[in-house]
Order: sequence, then structure tokens, then C-alpha cells
Amino acid sequence: MQCGIFDFRVAEEPVRRISMMNTATHHRSEGIKKYQVWVDGVDFDKRVLKCRPSVGSNGNETEKGSVHACANSEGDKNHTFDVHFDQLVIAPGSEVNRFNTPGVEQHCHFMKSVSDAMSVREKILDCFELASLPHFSTSQKRTLLHFVIIGGGPTGVELAAELDELIHGHLLSIYPECRDLVSVSVYDVANRMLGMFGEKLSEYAMEKFRMRNVGVCMGKHIEGFEEGKMSVKEDGEVGFGIAVWAAGNKTCGLVEGMEGVRKDEDGKVVTDGFLRVLRDEGEGVMDSVYALGDAASIDGNELAATAEVAVQKARWLAEYLIAGNYKNEKQQAIPQGKKFEYQQKALVGILDAKMALLMAAVSGQERVLGWLGGVATCSGRRVGDVGV
Repeated sequence: MQCGIFDFRVAEEPVRRISMMNTATHHRSEGIKKYQVWVDGVDFDKRVLKCRPSVGSNGNETEKGSVHACANSEGDKNHTFDVHFDQLVIAPGSEVNRFNTPGVEQHCHFMKSVSDAMSVREKILDCFELASLPHFSTSQKRTLLHFVIIGGGPTGVELAAELDELIHGHLLSIYPECRDLVSVSVYDVANRMLGMFGEKLSEYAMEKFRMRNVGVCMGKHIEGFEEGKMSVKEDGEVGFGIAVWAAGNKTCGLVEGMEGVRKDEDGKVVTDGFLRVLRDEGEGVMDSVYALGDAASIDGNELAATAEVAVQKARWLAEYLIAGNYKNEKQQAIPQGKKFEYQQKALVGILDAKMALLMAAVSGQERVLGWLGGVATCSGRRVGDVGV
């Protein structure tokens, strides 16, 4: 998407269009309300959410959102309000983990939203336009056309692959004078990229990148960023035209500030097998409070923070609540039926337009897919059907 392969509208669907329409009858659903707000806190005893508008923030919590001047003439200037709930599903996702690295916020791009992808694509094109100007030296042009990605996980690797495809498959035909000046580098503190795929596939991915002259900079410690450059412990100062930070995620501020709920060592909300939130002290669960996605983990059943896990949990919980399995005949909140069980799918890591890595779901067998046209993917890295 950030490299122009997909239209931005493919990545996001308006929430109102989804939530307000009955998919079976295609008529407007009644009783559904959507508020575009930040939830600053949850009072579990009073069963209240503390909210404020997020309109205009583009999903970025550092941007508090804007409220029209006419709304500021009276009442609460912060426009905070409460929303009462009977049942609550906590699924705020995660936020970028900057690891307290100086300059990340000011000098790096991120990959958490469509607006982030648009910003990355615009910056890439700006770098090529600048490098085509005659007054820059060759050294300056090499720096402008050095695209750095920090993070050797699936996001960073797939971004590097798509960026390399965009450059050599499209942009160099428009900017032929930049052919010998452009470079892409992937940095990570780990010794190899795509560690979750196993050593063989990880080594294969790194070798494929090296063959395409993509810099594979593993075991590197980033100490800080300044305008157009970063400090690497092992290499000193490294210049760049754009740096994309894809080094990982962490628990969001809402979950960090929650009191009275049990959390794991990563700060995630802990649930039981029915996705009910566990209380902080002693045994017991929060009545009619559930959690899923990157912000939650199941007690004794650690699962990866992937889209596939979140989707399966969401589908299970929706069916569970609709069926009324959370209450017995006396309407007491006692769960019935089977607990959530994750169905492992294959993992896929994209290396270029025609090549990907596959690790089978059950056997853990590692394979290389030679043609991506035979891979039907869903929700991130799920493989539905493979024909090679």
C-alpha cells in the first residue's frame, strides 16, 4: 500500500458502513451507535468509560483531535463525557514501541495506519525528486536515496521487499539517473530477520535480500536519530532519506492505566479461556468484561500478537455472546460451552512479487513458495489455499 501496490481504500473500511448495515438484509441495523473518541479510562465498578473526542487525530494519540469553535462556547472545554456499559469488550490494540530511542518520534515514519503509509509513500517520491535536482552532490544523492527500515520482523521485511520492487520495477524507469545511487537497508538488533520462521527460512530470506543488494544489517543497536541520520553503535553515523520504524509494539496507554485487572509481564490484560478479564487480586473474573487482540493474553495459553489470533478470538466471542452462552437459566454470568481454541494457520512472509516463505501450521514444515499468485491470504499471514 505504501509502495503503491494496493489502493488505500483496500486497507480500511468505514466503521459506520460496517456497523450500521445488516449484512444479511442490507438494511440499516438498529440499536448500533459509533463514537469516534479516545477512551481515557474505565471505571469497572460504575461500569463507565471516560471518553473525549478524537475527531481529526488520524488515529494518532499525540494529536488530541479538533473540536469546532462553536462547540467551545459553553460547557466542558475538554468535551469529556461518560458512556455506560452492560458488557464490555476491550480491544484497543497496541502502539508503537519506541524503546526510549532518542529522536524516533521526530525523525522516523511508522506503519500503524493508512495515514502512515500515505506519508511514507509521499516521502519516498520526494526523495527521488530531490535526488534528480542538479545541485546536489553524488554523496548527498546517495544519502537521499538510502531508505532505512528498522525492524527485521514481518512488517519490516515485507516493507523492504515491496520498496525494492517499487524502485526497480517502476521508479528507476522514471528516474534513470538514480539507478546507481539508490539503496534499501534493514536494521535489527537480532542476529537474523524473521526469527519466528525458523533458522533455515530466516537464512534464506537474508540471502535473497543480499542477492538483490538490500542491506541486511542484523545485530545492530540504534542509539538515536537526528535529521537525515541515525547513530548506530556498531557503525557510527548512517545517513538516510527516510527511516521507517517497525521495531515492534507495546501495550497502549489505556491498558497501562487500567486498575483492578490482572496483567502479564508484557502489560497485557489477562483473560480466562472464555476471554473474560481476570481480576487483579485473588481469583475471579470481571462480570461481562472481555478482552482480545494485541492488548490481551489468555492465562496459561500464550499466543502471538497477530491479526489471525485477534480475528479468531473476535469471531469466537461474537458467536459466544450472540448464543447467550455466558449466562445460565437464572441469567447468572456462568460460562457454558467450549473455551476458545486457536486454530493455527500457516505463516507467510513475502520476499518479493513472486517469492514468499511458508511455515506449515501443523508440522512446522518450512517451504519456499515460488509464485505468490497461488497463495490466497487473509488477515495478515493466514494461508487459505496454496498452489505452487
